[in-house]
Amino acid sequence: MMFPTSVNSFSTLIHPSSDYVFLDRTLFMKEVLSERGSCFLILRPRRSGKTLFLSMLEEFLVRSDCATGIVRADFERTDIFRRLVHLRDKEEYSEEEQLELTCLERVWTLKGQYPVLSICFSGKHGVESIKSAIMVVAKKYDVLLSTSSRLNEAERKDFHRIATGKTKAWDQSILLLTYYISKHFGSQVVLLIDEYDSFLDLDFENGLGERVRSFVQGVLCVGLKNNPHVDYCVVAGVTRFIKNGLLSGLNSMIVNDIISPGNLACAFGFTEADVLLLLKNCRGPKKIGLKELRKWYNGYLIGGQKIYNPWSVMSALKNKSTGSYWSETSSVDRITKTMMLRSDLLSAMSKLYSLRGYHVKLSRDVCTQSLETLPGDSKSRRDIFWYTLLQAGCLGLAKSKSDSLLHLKIPNRDMKRSFKQIMRRIGSGIEGLETNDCLHKFVKGGAVCHLMLAIKKVVMSSSFKSLTSEQSYHNVLFGMLFNGLKKWVVYTEAESGHGFLDLGLVPPPCSSLTAIILELKHYKESKHHNESKKKEALSSMAKDALQQICDKRYDYLLNTYEHIREFRFIGICFSGKDFEYESLLVNPKKGIKRKEREAASSRENKKKKK
Repeated sequence: MMFPTSVNSFSTLIHPSSDYVFLDRTLFMKEVLSERGSCFLILRPRRSGKTLFLSMLEEFLVRSDCATGIVRADFERTDIFRRLVHLRDKEEYSEEEQLELTCLERVWTLKGQYPVLSICFSGKHGVESIKSAIMVVAKKYDVLLSTSSRLNEAERKDFHRIATGKTKAWDQSILLLTYYISKHFGSQVVLLIDEYDSFLDLDFENGLGERVRSFVQGVLCVGLKNNPHVDYCVVAGVTRFIKNGLLSGLNSMIVNDIISPGNLACAFGFTEADVLLLLKNCRGPKKIGLKELRKWYNGYLIGGQKIYNPWSVMSALKNKSTGSYWSETSSVDRITKTMMLRSDLLSAMSKLYSLRGYHVKLSRDVCTQSLETLPGDSKSRRDIFWYTLLQAGCLGLAKSKSDSLLHLKIPNRDMKRSFKQIMRRIGSGIEGLETNDCLHKFVKGGAVCHLMLAIKKVVMSSSFKSLTSEQSYHNVLFGMLFNGLKKWVVYTEAESGHGFLDLGLVPPPCSSLTAIILELKHYKESKHHNESKKKEALSSMAKDALQQICDKRYDYLLNTYEHIREFRFIGICFSGKDFEYESLLVNPKKGIKRKEREAASSRENKKKKK
């Protein structure tokens, strides 16, 4: 049998001629169809089966006379019908079985009873993506409604304006569509909205743009809130902050996410039993085993269940090899940009990557926060950043005894590679500078001049415009050290002693190499300072940086590593492309061994003077 990796149509998936592997999820329909008038917000990572779930709902509920062009699926070949028949044939019922039978009977009566509006907001063009999606679904019904005797002339023309994109009342477009279609069919409609948040350019520092915010409010709030023409509504996406902020008026909306998945915990993703069943359907010699799939794609704890990334598992079985299938389909630009602005986020991410057992702790209150709180609230931005990575599938929940805190971790090898890619991009542009050779000479021989040469190469290759703050130099050095010292642990903005060290480098456990602590300073050059005074200021601030390492005991954290015998403390002060440094070699048992003070100006005219 074939492993589907790009099939989003339920009828195509289960058609007898398709020969696709099919893991039946039809019984989960009763979770969203048990209460009429309900509005569900289902939040799961990309490629976890949300689109296929909505397709299943559409094909189950849609009327045969809607003429929307979909092929009808045979639901009598699925688990929901088999379970219904099984319960009907029983002579005696438990109380639970009686309730389940009543629920299934009610759900089965809904089959083929509704006109369905299925809207997908996929696209990266903001407001235009929404308009285009609404036009697409309106066109499916345009032929029927353009000649409908149940609509008057003005209503038929208004519907046609929406279908052709000529309407001026976009904020009422979904409400009007449901009204006109409901009036034509004499029945309430089912509204399905997929990828409702895909058009949002989520900026963790500045929140949502005003134009997008107001447009979303108009279209979705007016279309969903207390809409009498909608019997069932299911909205699917990744983040929940539109609900908390822009759609906060939808009090009846039921949110189902990774933190609170309810009975849908196993509906999106594969359990280990599912993966074992898929392995049995592999044709030919098996090149992948359960152990390998577990390392690469397992690790998501949802509703107490351990869940595998479904798309990656299918891709691995299809290609007969493991790889970063899921992470390679996503962009990390926004994450990288945010971390370059926030040293606290970069610090936590480097610990997640390097330290086994390290977890990011997040308050459960994040579920009530809104994008509209972002601009002035640093803690909210931090929490929303980590929660969004959790919902996106980049992080997973770890087991926690705390009821008030969520513990987040990197779930598997696939996501660890993704994090590595993100952190490497912070130092993008240094790959061809040959700094690795200088770094290796420094860590093995201990000569600070080799490290300074590597820093000089990186600084000289950077634009003056990008070197404007201590954080900008921090990012440059972190990228160089993370990419160059591959087996080292690179701490950044880590709490240690009586403060936070800027950069800490821990050598591999099997080595006797020296640990490094760097403290960075930035000197804002004054127009009135000449070269001599500038050099004097840089040198003085570098000395202060070195003294800060000693006074605040920044070595405390690194002292917890038993294999570390020596420390190299380095204070550096930057201004533009010039820098000075002070260095100190320390053995905790023997005291200070050697102190160095050197200038490291990167100006080429120094060579000419010599």
